[in-house]
Amino acid sequence: MFGLDEIIKYLSFIAYIGFFISSISGFLEINEQFDICKLIISIIVLVNVPLFLYIEIYKFQEADVNIRYYFRAYNHFIISLLLLGVSHIGLGFGIYGIILVFANLFLGVFEYNSNNVHPVMNNPNAEPNNNEH
Repeated sequence: MFGLDEIIKYLSFIAYIGFFISSISGFLEINEQFDICKLIISIIVLVNVPLFLYIEIYKFQEADVNIRYYFRAYNHFIISLLLLGVSHIGLGFGIYGIILVFANLFLGVFEYNSNNVHPVMNNPNAEPNNNEH
């Protein structure tokens, strides 16, 4: 029904929505007590999350599958580390994003691409090599 890659993709989209919500909660934290660091982090995340979503949805249609996973892992790692100190909501989604970093990395490293033939596996469609004369 669903492959592991599709599940990770949907969980990543939930993380992007959570990152956006965390940046807005960072602005609410700034409203109570001003902190320039939280303000800059919230602005960076608020600007970059829609950009990352655009790249994921429209620009990765023809990209290699492993590049998608590494791109998601890198983006989640950077944004999650930034959001850990913004608010309590940011802390939760930051930890969730770090978990998704490992999921995307492992999926990028260990996913078997069905178009490529693994060199160790025997290909049943290959003709036998008869060198016996």
